[in-house]
Amino acid sequence: MSRKPKYPGYHQDTLPSGNRRHRVRVEGNPNKWITIYAAPGDPNFRDQYFDARAGVLVTKPKPDDKPPTRSFALLSRQYLEYLKVQCDSELISPSTFKKATLYLDRMTKAVGKRPMLLEKKILVQARNALSDRPAAADDTITRIAQMYEWAIECGKLPETTVNPAASISKIDKGKGGAVPWATKDVEKYCQRHSEGSPARLMLIIHIFTGCRIGDAVWLGADQEKRIEVPEPGWVLEWKTQKTGTLCTVPMSLTLYHATRPFAVEGRPYIVKPDGEPYASAGALGQRFKKWCWQADLKNRSSHGVRKMVAGLIASSGADSHAIAALLGHTSTKTTEVYTRAFNRQLAAASAIAKLSVDV
Repeated sequence: MSRKPKYPGYHQDTLPSGNRRHRVRVEGNPNKWITIYAAPGDPNFRDQYFDARAGVLVTKPKPDDKPPTRSFALLSRQYLEYLKVQCDSELISPSTFKKATLYLDRMTKAVGKRPMLLEKKILVQARNALSDRPAAADDTITRIAQMYEWAIECGKLPETTVNPAASISKIDKGKGGAVPWATKDVEKYCQRHSEGSPARLMLIIHIFTGCRIGDAVWLGADQEKRIEVPEPGWVLEWKTQKTGTLCTVPMSLTLYHATRPFAVEGRPYIVKPDGEPYASAGALGQRFKKWCWQADLKNRSSHGVRKMVAGLIASSGADSHAIAALLGHTSTKTTEVYTRAFNRQLAAASAIAKLSVDV
């Protein structure tokens, strides 16, 4: 009858938490113990035991987080790796990559071990679970649909695969998004925030560049560029954080003079009271909301200023391509979302002018 191997110096005890601890006393040093992370019978036990007996510290092994083969988790990881390369190449923005990671990680935690190609009913259940956040629910399904299109194109799924996320309806009916600013809102804001203040400058930047909050947070003297044609002057030139689109916006006299006290090389125009830049677009957005509240504008945002700018330009007769160039849109379809109400208003006015009825 064979005897079980003995391991001198090996000791196992139970911690107050209920977890088991494995320790080995260093040979020749009875007062020194080294923790190991395998029990007898575990394939890693012998190596860890003899290292500890020799006085070598044992590193806690990292958990094996490799997703199961042909699982949704594996496909999600591969797709995010692809998006990371795109982000590093500035083909998509960091914010787009961050949102994609958030949505897909959320799904992976819920259904990661399921097969790559999820059933439509599983996706609908996931959408419904986020019904208290309808925009996030729809964005999650949209991102999954894009992931499946990528997987089919790359051959990770058969060409005949029917994208189960493509036919799922949206639940966010929307209410028009951000409220467009009106002229009276601008007047009210300027009455509260004096000329030369960061609050006033913030509004001027939004109005005279049409930029997003994600660009306003870092726009500054480094983006200023002197031009000679079509006439001498200055422009602000930058790539948008969201789409990577190159924007070149002439600096109006109002914008140029307003930014002079804040134009410091190496830092944005808008900084905190201590002179440090805002940590993120979200932080600056919250600051702008507070400035709006101080002016008794409770339901106004920086995005609403962009809508106002788009509407004013549209009402002046500018085409969608000109507006898209200013706002940094990659497609005029996006611009049409901003200008639809104004175009309908102009169309209605034109129709009324042609209406002739005796009453």
